[in-house]
Amino acid sequence: MMRAYDDDRIARISADVSEAIELAALGQADWSDVAARFVDGFPAAFFSIINQDFTNDRVNFFAECNVAPDYLASYMEHYAYVNPWVDIWARTPAGVVLVAEQHCPARAFPDSEFYNDWVLPQRTVEAASGVKIDGGLRDLVHVPVHYPMHLRKGYDPATSAVLKRIAGPLRRAVRLARHLSDACRTAAAAGAVAQRFDHAAIVCDARMTVIEANERALAQFGSGRVIRSVGGKLSMTNPAHHGVLARHVHSLVAGHAPECDEYCFVADGDVHLMQLCRIRLPASRVGVLFPYPPHALILLKNVTRSTSGGAVARFARHHRLTPAETRFCERLLAGDSPVEAAGRLAITENTARQRLKTIFHKAGVGRQAELVRTMLAFK
Repeated sequence: MMRAYDDDRIARISADVSEAIELAALGQADWSDVAARFVDGFPAAFFSIINQDFTNDRVNFFAECNVAPDYLASYMEHYAYVNPWVDIWARTPAGVVLVAEQHCPARAFPDSEFYNDWVLPQRTVEAASGVKIDGGLRDLVHVPVHYPMHLRKGYDPATSAVLKRIAGPLRRAVRLARHLSDACRTAAAAGAVAQRFDHAAIVCDARMTVIEANERALAQFGSGRVIRSVGGKLSMTNPAHHGVLARHVHSLVAGHAPECDEYCFVADGDVHLMQLCRIRLPASRVGVLFPYPPHALILLKNVTRSTSGGAVARFARHHRLTPAETRFCERLLAGDSPVEAAGRLAITENTARQRLKTIFHKAGVGRQAELVRTMLAFK
């Protein structure tokens, strides 16, 4: 028979969990300890603390206890982003406790993938309570607790009572974590990542906000011929080039592209090589609730050389290119895309693609930017 949750027992559980929160906030314990202490008070429940960015489909932080490994993995990979409760949590004021059966039962979403494929198969998580700690869709911090329906009569009032008591310590911990995350961001700027490079170097986030720029980049901003800073955001003078860069940066920071990337373009009569690299500072244990987000390091190099014609000729001789392949390389070094080169050389786009493929094979490269760098090396 389940032991009753009277005021004394609720107070003891709340005090025990609050102590774990204070220790985790100071970096003296792990956040999973908070989850474990809660579950000690409510056996058969699972407890989690989540910081989720729904606009970018990213879980920034997740600490839990008593979630089956397979279901935890599937939640992190997919179900976190189709959870119909998300909109409810986003609209709920911070500090408010919700109980599923009172406010929005899981079965209220009978046709949802989340309910049918994640909640129901577990058989023991349909009842729930939770508290909203802070944030909105971009940075939602909340604490859900799930448990079997047959425990709902005792667990609904008891878990909600404990959640109300620990909401204060949780909100203080979140404020501290935000403060430490901001301090980490400031320290990153003080570290002057961009200052370490001889070429124009910019550090920006996924939304192209400039975090740091070295003197060469600032000079480029001032001239406005290739890149500029508009309202604190990185922009390229050519709208088409800007669109390409924005897509590259977003994919890179989101982790949808390789850690490093590069491409060539022509601006202001010169050929430029843009190199991008994903950078991330190690998060402190204390500030783990709000880890320092990934950023993009962008290096801009003017690779035009007065000897570029000779460089192509030497490159062509070294790799035994045909005259037609050499002329194609000259157009690429001038900044043409393969399609533009096809138009200037009066060949079809399909011929241009095949020609580029053949040149890649002969030169042992796999990308146009790499080909340009290789040609310029033949001074």
